[in-house]
Amino acid sequence: MAVGCGTKCAKSILISFNMLFWLSGGTLIVLGAWVFLDPAKAHLFHLVSATQAKRDVIYYLAYVLLGIGGSILLIGFLGCCGALHERRCMIGTYVMFLIVLIVGEMGVAVLTFVFREEFLEGLDTRLSSELIEKYGMDIENHYLSNNVANKDFTTSVDFAQYRFNCCGMRNDSDYLETQWWKQSRSKDSRPRNVPLTCCVLANTDVSQTGSPISVVSRSFHGTTEEAWQSPLPKQEQSCQDDNPRVHERLRYKQGCLLELVLWFRRESAVLVATCSSIAGLQLLGIVLSICLCRNIAEDAA
Repeated sequence: MAVGCGTKCAKSILISFNMLFWLSGGTLIVLGAWVFLDPAKAHLFHLVSATQAKRDVIYYLAYVLLGIGGSILLIGFLGCCGALHERRCMIGTYVMFLIVLIVGEMGVAVLTFVFREEFLEGLDTRLSSELIEKYGMDIENHYLSNNVANKDFTTSVDFAQYRFNCCGMRNDSDYLETQWWKQSRSKDSRPRNVPLTCCVLANTDVSQTGSPISVVSRSFHGTTEEAWQSPLPKQEQSCQDDNPRVHERLRYKQGCLLELVLWFRRESAVLVATCSSIAGLQLLGIVLSICLCRNIAEDAA
């Protein structure tokens, strides 16, 4: 009788565990999908990634997360069926799949941790150089073969400056060395010292960039133009003034590099922590499954 109660308890615990297991699978699916749906991540990943190959690695990881999340939903169903029908064969298969998932999740965690520093290596020098050569050149030089790359870089920098309330890579004086600044001096009657996204803006976003609800809404109904795409400074003339006392409260002075690095570290830390936590949860599932198999064998004996 005691043995039968032990089997029932183990069965109930394993079924309850699979509810958490499904929830963890849904979490990985959301994380993977958010990489593709959230435009904020696309812009910031573009700045962190030196090459297209590195940007592809990020999206490959997102595909892996989607695959693991979907697999968890299917494998959890197998575990529930095995527990309900007390089939040792199904539970054994369930345990094998859990081991494969643990290996996959820990692989993602280790790769993320190892390659994080590689992404950040030389970021300061590279972004400062690209700011000088690429920023604003999609507008000024339509004949350039790399016009699309320049436009993507300009867009990403404008978004980062708006997102982090920063200007340039090290500070706002970075723009005084750029091709954009030099050409604005030769062409514009009222040249700018910094882009408008460096200024304190009067307009605000219609939607909340990066929130789950707004991301889903934009994916179905189209992208709403954000403030950083059409910036309206509170006082543009004062923001562009050469005198620091005049533009002090109307222009962001801090560079974006530190904020960008901190953002990337946070994103990678969340991914590592999530995969490690889910792997730990699955280890618990393996222990519960083994206990259930033992109780089933004792009942049969």
